[in-house]
Amino acid sequence: TGYLGFVTDQFPISSVHLRRAIAMSIDKSKIAEFLHGGQKATGSFIPEGMFAYDKSIGLGFDPAAAKKELAKAGVKPGTKVELVCTNWEKNLT
Repeated sequence: TGYLGFVTDQFPISSVHLRRAIAMSIDKSKIAEFLHGGQKATGSFIPEGMFAYDKSIGLGFDPAAAKKELAKAGVKPGTKVELVCTNWEKNLT
């Protein structure tokens, strides 16, 4: 299982609007396609089929809404943000 998490104690990642923009700018279904392992994209830590799964939780792929969230975040064009994503099950190189 892999996931994308954030250390939120420094700007710009400290902005909930930037984190929402990142979440909405990732087409999670494409990640599952890339991994070729039968994975299913989800918007939460609880996958479909498990107790307490709720399809309404999470943010879907919505580039237009992501741009609006970026504007709310006050992040200027060209701002660099480092994202680190791990996957212990598959070598992606």
